[in-house]
Amino acid sequence: VFEKVFKFIASNDVRSMGIDYVEINLSVVQCMQRELADNVLAMMKEYGVSENMINLEITETAVADSPKTLLDNMNVLGDKGISFAMDDFGTGYSNISALMSLPLDIIKFDKSIIDMASSSTQGYKVLESSVTMVKKLGNQIVAEGIEEAAQVDMMRELGIDYIQGYYFSKPLPQDDFIKFVMEFNKINKG
Repeated sequence: VFEKVFKFIASNDVRSMGIDYVEINLSVVQCMQRELADNVLAMMKEYGVSENMINLEITETAVADSPKTLLDNMNVLGDKGISFAMDDFGTGYSNISALMSLPLDIIKFDKSIIDMASSSTQGYKVLESSVTMVKKLGNQIVAEGIEEAAQVDMMRELGIDYIQGYYFSKPLPQDDFIKFVMEFNKINKG
């Protein structure tokens, strides 16, 4: 996956497409590997990919399974300019501890939290409080799983930084993705 992403970045002028960075999900196994940081940095150098073009997503499971190894890798990669996101926020048990102890830049609110906020007053209050807490910690927020215009409006009202989901597009093959991004961002390839 790393190699495919780095090849994509190296062979496309992604910044001109309006893409600030590419997110890569790390598996629990990858987070447990002591050589993760060295391998990522070596591959980035091989493909000439700038560190600020990458955001690595981790899950709470990865934090729970190998916290010291993960933190060591995050510190090495973070010192080089790679950013990190906590994926699926709101679905596990140690979220708040991870928010305070890891060098995270982005918190991705899980679709289940968004759905609860869309369907109940109590769910909305939980989401609203979570947004306030995460913002006070200095993190940006991505709302995952957005499928309806009303959800987009709600996320904007709450001050969510990024919105992702089927409302904009389903997953696409690479060529279709490039075409979609160029059209969405009104960029003429020319």
